[in-house]
Amino acid sequence: MSSPETTPPAEYPAPPPTTVVTPAVVPPLPRPLKSPAVAMLLSLVMPGLGQVYNGHLSKAIFFFFAFSGSIYLVTEGHPLPFAVFLPFIIF
Repeated sequence: MSSPETTPPAEYPAPPPTTVVTPAVVPPLPRPLKSPAVAMLLSLVMPGLGQVYNGHLSKAIFFFFAFSGSIYLVTEGHPLPFAVFLPFIIF
């Protein structure tokens, strides 16, 4: 049987030097200050507008459809359980 030829360790090429690349850190953009009073007034005008003002669009859509759906179901003659939820949605 023949053995595979091996080269002595001294003949291996030296590994290339490793360099560590660090990504540049970009500071976040400053967010404009939002007034809680304005958000509350907008929510009193129409549920969901305060969330739109604060930048929470998915929460605004949920509140709008929950409020308008509850009002629709109450006016169609099915006051329970939807009329019970109106104070919790408004306040």
